[in-house]
Amino acid sequence: MKNLKRFLCLALCALVLLPLLIACNKGNKGGDEETTTPSDDVVDTGVSTETERVFQYDENGYVMDEIPDTTYDGRKVAIIGWKGQERYTIPTQSGNHDLQLYAKIYYHRLAIEARLDVQLDVKYITSHGNGGMQSDIVNELEILLGSGDTKYDLVQGYSLYPAVMAQRGLLYNINKLQYPDMDMPWWPEEIANWNQYGGLYYIANGSSTMGLRSMFVLFSNTKMITAEGLTDPVELVIDGKWTVEKMIEYAKAFNGVATANPGEMYGFVVDDFSRMDAYYYGAGFQSTVNDANGVASIALKDPSYRTRVSDYADILIDFFKRPEVEIALNTTMLMKEKKTAMMSAYMSVIEGMPDNEYAALPIPKIDEDARHYTMQTNGYDMWAIPKNSTQPDLAGIVIEAFASSEYRNIAPYYFETVLKDRYAQDTKGMQVFDIIRNSIVYDFGRSCQFAFTKGTVEGLWRNCFSTSRLKDPKNSLESGWANKGELMEIELMQIQKNLRNNSRDN
Repeated sequence: MKNLKRFLCLALCALVLLPLLIACNKGNKGGDEETTTPSDDVVDTGVSTETERVFQYDENGYVMDEIPDTTYDGRKVAIIGWKGQERYTIPTQSGNHDLQLYAKIYYHRLAIEARLDVQLDVKYITSHGNGGMQSDIVNELEILLGSGDTKYDLVQGYSLYPAVMAQRGLLYNINKLQYPDMDMPWWPEEIANWNQYGGLYYIANGSSTMGLRSMFVLFSNTKMITAEGLTDPVELVIDGKWTVEKMIEYAKAFNGVATANPGEMYGFVVDDFSRMDAYYYGAGFQSTVNDANGVASIALKDPSYRTRVSDYADILIDFFKRPEVEIALNTTMLMKEKKTAMMSAYMSVIEGMPDNEYAALPIPKIDEDARHYTMQTNGYDMWAIPKNSTQPDLAGIVIEAFASSEYRNIAPYYFETVLKDRYAQDTKGMQVFDIIRNSIVYDFGRSCQFAFTKGTVEGLWRNCFSTSRLKDPKNSLESGWANKGELMEIELMQIQKNLRNNSRDN
């Protein structure tokens, strides 16, 4: 998806092709590569060359977008947004100007309206829908996007709803548009996983404030850890040695402190059972995997895959039962009061810390040979275009303008200044922030959680190592698969059937 479009050329010199530097393999917007076939009178040496797309850069060294310099004469763009995410996405006012981040986000909205000469008219729905409100919100969206009097041009909000809207036939196929330009660096490569049967109905950029705030990390208290004679885990991350085994070793070092102060001191804390999702994805496991044709299937369908997940879960189950470990709601105060050496939470938790004693680390790797994988909570934001939008081309340009502006203006401030400069302890700590941001993963099955009506794919493995349920042998991975695996396969097939039909009509 994001790969650069390539142009192939052959050059002969004394019947020997001189190889040029081969640039990274790039594909076109729809995922099919552009190729040329040599004519019959050309000798095919089997060696090809590629040229890279040339980008333009701004004065700060950031890639600029290629949106044409066009004015839309004050045209209205009707948008549906989520009220709880307003101030971080498309705020209607600047709020407290002393809070620079909010003011910058509002300014960048005004700048986009001025650049394109459009009016962004946002209707905010109430909530993201946890706590049993999902069906009400889905029904509201179906009315707004389907039979409602107002024709909306964009949806911008909570990550789990676009997949529901897509499989109900309410969204436009983004692959049909020139913009968003998926070759640009603000669009993560891995959202190509969301392409199914030629249809891409929602996207997320890697520079939005909501996306950066929702990165799941492991905070570690440097002073507490080094006082126990342990190497600063920041060093381990840089050296590629920050693994689950090391995390457990570090937590165990606080066994005596935790035993002497039950309920007061811990080596490791996670603030919600669902936050353990980060350790599943952090180990490189997925909810769904795409085959060679880009069609998703349930990852746990493979027995060998289930075995690897079970072996990993067994390690964590033993760890979670230890006295120096706490898994419960509302444990953030333990971090603020410096009563835990490590705590798993989303990145924005650090904004409430008075100092930088807690370093942000990526979720540990499953072993040293692996890479880091960073999961986002479901609070990140996506863009989608309603199928009945009367101006989908303009909607796509607005999406591109927002993502480009966030990449060049908002992320450099929030990520570099608010996070890295304020909370990284040194240059190595800053490198770790970059490692976290550059390792975000996107999973099609995870994005479809609300589209599954009989449970979620994550429910197949979540009970294996979550809170009190981890002690119940009935919650083994194999029993979970036996009970619901086939049902999840059927549900996924139904979702894909809808997407397949939609791609024909869209």
